[in-house]
Amino acid sequence: MATTVVTLTFSSAPASIANHRNYARIRGYRHIVIDASQSFSDPQGQWLYKYETLLDCLNQAAPDEIIMLLSENAIVVEPLKVEDLLGAQDALLVHIGQHMKQLDCQFWRSTEPVRALVLRIVMMCNYGQPVRKTELELFEGLPWTPFTQLFNGHVVVMPAGSTIAPLWTTNPCFLLVVGEPPFGPASDAPPMRVIGRFRDALVEHIASRQEKGVPRDTLAPAAVQDDSAYSVYNPGRPIGIVMLYTPNIALFARKSENNLRRYCERHDYTLHVYRNVPAHLDKRATGNWAKPFLLREHLPQHEWLFWIDSDVIVSDMRKPLEPFTQDRDIAFARDVAGYLLNSGVMGFRRTEGNAALLDEIGKTISVVPDKSGVFASMGDQEYFCRTIHRPHDAFSLFSINTIWQFARPDTFMIHYAGMKPWYKAMMMEYDEARALT
Repeated sequence: MATTVVTLTFSSAPASIANHRNYARIRGYRHIVIDASQSFSDPQGQWLYKYETLLDCLNQAAPDEIIMLLSENAIVVEPLKVEDLLGAQDALLVHIGQHMKQLDCQFWRSTEPVRALVLRIVMMCNYGQPVRKTELELFEGLPWTPFTQLFNGHVVVMPAGSTIAPLWTTNPCFLLVVGEPPFGPASDAPPMRVIGRFRDALVEHIASRQEKGVPRDTLAPAAVQDDSAYSVYNPGRPIGIVMLYTPNIALFARKSENNLRRYCERHDYTLHVYRNVPAHLDKRATGNWAKPFLLREHLPQHEWLFWIDSDVIVSDMRKPLEPFTQDRDIAFARDVAGYLLNSGVMGFRRTEGNAALLDEIGKTISVVPDKSGVFASMGDQEYFCRTIHRPHDAFSLFSINTIWQFARPDTFMIHYAGMKPWYKAMMMEYDEARALT
């Protein structure tokens, strides 16, 4: 029985194409790549293109040939046999969660009833037909396989997103669908958002672990494994950096520490590293709440002192901090969520005014009743924003503190805010391998 893997992409995705090609090679399947990135950009046009393509493939296929339709957001994890998966079924659509359906992986057999069904879907996509809110509406009434139904002990399709627990790393599975969960009720939700760099990092990680023959959850260990409560490297320099992390986030924070150590060595900066909340601070508070106190403590030792969160790495080692200290007393960047600033990367000149400002923030934070989590009581960032009223002084999101979704090849610092810890470590490995040195 023949099987054809059809990769249909609406964006540049060479890593995904290579993943699908390798799977087809292992299984001896035919592989077709269709680049639709220069076609329609509106959803209805893309649906029409997609299902006309599927229908064309089914019409050209041999009787009972299986068409495995994959988007660029589908990644093969373990190369299972499609023939065994489909069995006697003519089609297979699979959930990726209790209330989450996906159309990035579809399985169809070339039979007359299937071709008639796909033709009906094509006709619903035609311009002039009522516009559907979502692609899923084209499949109303069709049966879906629940995500809990295993095949040879494997989950057929699992979700992979930066805010979703990476259960696929420790559970047998056939395919991943990459994307962030939609907002709102599933029936009204927009399509899952996809960051191409995250998808490419996943493909690279899976391929490298398979090549090395190690478990999928394996991450490279940090070069330096220091367990001291506090360390200072290259002390007494004009510019210093402070970071803090607790043992529960060491998986990615050690990577950040090693990265910042190399950066400070290159530019002759001091690095203060706290590997737990200091005993003289509130032990009931998570580490982010220590920022004003540790900045105030070490500010007298430097002309400029920067705080850098433990989920940040320097991606362009060539860039110094000095340009961000010119003609100003405080350095910070805007926040993507509408705050005046993001407190993940901040710099302070040693002045009486800044010492007083940090004291004021510290006093305010001291009386915050709940500091048990990063985002408890609106997080430490809220209290820095309340005290620092300089919206026109903020650097752009692309300058000194760039969220990972906005990272470019020339980005200075990448901030992996909002990700699950394992994904933070994975993305740090991926980006450090491409860092400018």
